[in-house]
Amino acid sequence: MIYKPRDISLLQKLSSTLDELRKDPEGISLKTPACLTCDEHYGWAELISHKECRSKQQVETYYKHCGQLAALLYITRTNDIHHENLIACGDQPVIVDTDTLFYPGFYDLIENSDDFGKNYIELAIEESVVSSGLLPLWDTEGKHGELRDASGMSSTQKTSQNQVFLGETLQHPYDYTEFITDGFRQAISYILKKKDYFQGLIHSFQGCLTRPIYRPTRIYERLRQDLLNPRHLTDGITRSIKIEFLKTSLLKEKSFPMAWKLIDEEAKMLFKDEIPMFLIPCGQDAMRLSNGTALPFRCGVDIAKQRLERLNPEWIDYQIELIRASCQFASATGPGDRSLEGEKRTDTSTINDWERPQLFQNTAEKIIARIQSRSHFSEAHGSSWIGLNVLEEHGKMQLANAGLGLYDGNAGIALILHQAQLSQPTPFEQSLSSP
Repeated sequence: MIYKPRDISLLQKLSSTLDELRKDPEGISLKTPACLTCDEHYGWAELISHKECRSKQQVETYYKHCGQLAALLYITRTNDIHHENLIACGDQPVIVDTDTLFYPGFYDLIENSDDFGKNYIELAIEESVVSSGLLPLWDTEGKHGELRDASGMSSTQKTSQNQVFLGETLQHPYDYTEFITDGFRQAISYILKKKDYFQGLIHSFQGCLTRPIYRPTRIYERLRQDLLNPRHLTDGITRSIKIEFLKTSLLKEKSFPMAWKLIDEEAKMLFKDEIPMFLIPCGQDAMRLSNGTALPFRCGVDIAKQRLERLNPEWIDYQIELIRASCQFASATGPGDRSLEGEKRTDTSTINDWERPQLFQNTAEKIIARIQSRSHFSEAHGSSWIGLNVLEEHGKMQLANAGLGLYDGNAGIALILHQAQLSQPTPFEQSLSSP
């Protein structure tokens, strides 16, 4: 057993829920640590050991379970599942930290107090299966921008306990992509089939505590280590000036942003050498700070219910495409040109010249329809899409929110959609061409 010096009711609730789901042979067969919650301040959890796989079949089962886990994390609106929060235990990826199940949706904290709460921030990545942090994802860290993968499924850290071994050979997720997608489709189809049951299941979590994360924990830890430097320990003023680094991004704002009060709360905790951590019930839509400010959120349980309602076969296929892309881009050695695998190509060598414009038109319409079906709308940012972030220095790519650029962002997409709309015949033109 492991002593947990914090509330672990969320992990215990998830553990008991998965115990019930495993009773159905067609259901979700994931494992989580057995837990004992003593009170809101501490509890005990089962020790999960890092174990290698004994056969190729076990590796395949492990990655199928990863697909099931991706589906569960998507439906429960969970993020922050990085390499330290998941342990590879034989054929099971076991989550050992569930602080962010049903995490709430942030409003735009850059707005001033009078306008606060109007715009809910939810870009395309945050609304997709990629948001959990489980899927492979490149990241840069440190002063020199070292490339790393700190995701729950695939880590470049040599000592990470989430790495999957067959004997002494590391097994990479991009070699088992089909097993991951099979597990995801099986689990998400099961959830869709029992939608009413899962709506009630989601609702049952509303009293458990979740953790709103305003900024990555590693930023807190980096700042905390800097604060241990002797030059920041001479007096309180020097120490507090260093902590004010958290507010530098807000200095350009003309109005008094709502985020300022939240950062004041972070600063108090860091001044006492604590990592800032906020907790609210999963079914709550506001958090009261010690300075009396009520910081409103969108309720995480409500957002999870809306995700469940939006599930349909087309959306599921899109999430599977994102899983495949994440695994392909995660290749550390380059798996070859896998982007064309399974693609259907049209042989244009036998097409007459007079047929080519119509073929081009039909293809363009399919592309436009596909782009439109993959858009995400939020009040704060309008429509947004998932695009590619090219890490030129490292020769890598990864999925990212499309920016505002003309060639690789929302401006270019808007231009294409606008042009397509202009090219559609008007009702008058249609009447002229009709018999």
